[in-house]
Amino acid sequence: MSGKPEQNGLAKHHHRHIVKAGLTLLSHISVPIKLWTTTFNTTVFLINRLPTSILGYKSPHEVVFGYTPTYDSFYEFLGALVTHYLHHLVDQNWALS
Repeated sequence: MSGKPEQNGLAKHHHRHIVKAGLTLLSHISVPIKLWTTTFNTTVFLINRLPTSILGYKSPHEVVFGYTPTYDSFYEFLGALVTHYLHHLVDQNWALS
């Protein structure tokens, strides 16, 4: 039954984990505000696809769907970051000339 204190505590724990992991990504790679939503979506994507000892070193995705996950969507996030930085570098070069 939803709404039990035990379940609320577990949900809060998972939420904190997502927020901490997302903020870590943001702080280490200086993501612009327009990519924050993508960063947190990517954080959840990675958490669901990384193996954990609790699940016998399987990912949550693998347990639910029965096959090893792919990381295709992660490359979209990396592509967005690379595009952002390339535009930033081009803008800097234009400002210096």
